[in-house]
Amino acid sequence: MVTEWPPKRGELWLTAESWPAGGDGPAIPGGAWVLVLGGAPGRDGWWGGEVLGPNGRRQIKALQEDLIPGDDPRLVAPEFTRAA
Repeated sequence: MVTEWPPKRGELWLTAESWPAGGDGPAIPGGAWVLVLGGAPGRDGWWGGEVLGPNGRRQIKALQEDLIPGDDPRLVAPEFTRAA
């Protein structure tokens, strides 16, 4: 089962995009794991919420392609899924 958009509290997501440090918090690099602390989808297709990333808590605004669900099968390395 793949986690569905939008992110929900307690889910792990992998960033496909980066959020530079700025007035609203620390940087989150692309390829980092983030834990969703809360948020809500907007009417314009964006999701806005608070995440806990490698540099601490941060408010982000993301589109669906900016985050990858932590249980997405694309994240499993093929060499670990082959039969021995």
